[in-house]
Amino acid sequence: MTFAERREAVEWLASQSYDPLRVRRAWATSRSALVPGAGPCFDTIRMPAPLVRRIAGARDRTSIQAALAEHGITTAVMADGWPRVYYVLIPPGTREQREQWDVPGVERLTPTCRIPLPAPGRTELPGAHWVLPAPAGPGDLCAPDGIRRFVTG
Repeated sequence: MTFAERREAVEWLASQSYDPLRVRRAWATSRSALVPGAGPCFDTIRMPAPLVRRIAGARDRTSIQAALAEHGITTAVMADGWPRVYYVLIPPGTREQREQWDVPGVERLTPTCRIPLPAPGRTELPGAHWVLPAPAGPGDLCAPDGIRRFVTG
């Protein structure tokens, strides 16, 4: 990710929050920022890590990335808690399509839920980190159909 791309991603991701300056300050001190799970920039799907590992047939990062890529998922996926959960960023309004997300363990987050949003360049533990590249804008969000195919096999 070039400097210009990272800057664009910072501005766009921070605008999910009601206080983008607070988000940028958290990132400047190597912390994740808590932002709404659904908002003006993106909605979020939360998947438990055991489900993701079972679908991928592996525990390691490279295999999980490959399994996601097989379903057309190449960006906007993050993990938290070593990882205990995976978060997938999807276009705003997509979470409203309830029938897509009736899979045990897969949750559509609401605006009152908060997610730990890592800085765009954070790709390693500890804490929340990007498993696949951070989105720099709406065109980089995950396609809901790819996520649905991934979780339903």
